[in-house]
Amino acid sequence: MTHLRKPETNTFHRHEAHHQPPSHDTFEGPEELTSKLMPYFDADVAGIDDLLRLIKLLYHASLIPEEGRYPQFRAICGNETFGHTVEFDAPWPSMNSVEAIRRIAPAISDPNTAVRIVGDARRGFSACQILDFREHSVRGDVEAINEGSLPEGTLTVRVDGPGELRATIQPGPVFHLRGNKIRELIAFDKAVLPFRARVRQLCERFQRSLDERASIPGLSAELLVDGFLYLWATMMADVINSPNGGAFLIVPQRDCSCVEPRFRADGNLFRAFETTIVTLTQRSGKNLAEGRKQWLLQREHLLRVARMYGRLSATDGAVLFDSELCLYGFGAKISGAVPTLPLHDAVTGNLLDDGFSSGMRHRSAAEFVRAVPGAIAFVISQDGDLSAFYNDDTRAYRLTNLDAWGTVSDFL
Repeated sequence: MTHLRKPETNTFHRHEAHHQPPSHDTFEGPEELTSKLMPYFDADVAGIDDLLRLIKLLYHASLIPEEGRYPQFRAICGNETFGHTVEFDAPWPSMNSVEAIRRIAPAISDPNTAVRIVGDARRGFSACQILDFREHSVRGDVEAINEGSLPEGTLTVRVDGPGELRATIQPGPVFHLRGNKIRELIAFDKAVLPFRARVRQLCERFQRSLDERASIPGLSAELLVDGFLYLWATMMADVINSPNGGAFLIVPQRDCSCVEPRFRADGNLFRAFETTIVTLTQRSGKNLAEGRKQWLLQREHLLRVARMYGRLSATDGAVLFDSELCLYGFGAKISGAVPTLPLHDAVTGNLLDDGFSSGMRHRSAAEFVRAVPGAIAFVISQDGDLSAFYNDDTRAYRLTNLDAWGTVSDFL
């Protein structure tokens, strides 16, 4: 099974200082972003031969507003075509100037679309297609729980506003340029080990129940883990892409005294996942064609459910899940938490003081995991930055520079 983007180079080992944060006097831009991408660049695969020039064009195009709004769009460079397309007739529209890119940006502003750019030093850059990525690489069978990878060597650049770019060359890491700083983003499902372990426990129990059904072929626990994490990623990616931010708390016991939901509610994303898998395997059996049909019918339903859960975080307060990952409230406030565990940076191991630089949402989450053993918190800022907080028997940890990719459009 393939994944959207989970390069082994980003596998996180807790407490290891495998990279150092950028210094406060760092001033980085398109040149530095290009240098980060170059080790993964193959001109023959990407279909362009001047990576720096393209990154500069996209960066400077992001700085020019149109009627007070800055452009947001996606670009891709690769030698394969995906999904449904709008083809440009020859001669292809030139993309050799900031003004040309600015003119086409409104046509590719939807997050599910991107412009495919090709070109070389002789003819310059051209837009050859506008692509729909929503279904671009879904195999459709029962085992295709999440969406497939873009082909190796494909360059994708996501322009999110003035001076803000996310770029990667498959299967390398994602680099995020914002505020003249470049961060290497870490896929949350590889980094937040306690959360992955909790999901694995649920999936192993589910797998045993599948094995007990003689008429249902078993699926591996690892495949089920990846499948549910795909849904959780979709839930968080929806919030990352919104202007509101949000917080999701996993509470070991529902009767936790230091957190109280304003809205009590019941929901079970994992149960929806279980039910869908059982239905798929029952209906398809060993019929691969039927399995593909049923998965395509059910996948969008699961994604809509995940996004519905994500939208609950737009209320003032956190969304609450218990140890079974069952929803039991939202709009929750943290009060009366008595922190007992020291808070450390999960990458460097450095001790963080009580007034670490962050907003109220992050400080509340930190107090919560410092006070409640086994608690996990995901916090998304209004800028779309994802952080996680968790603990063990002796310490609490903060992990930053995370991201979540539920679909190709989230990733781009």
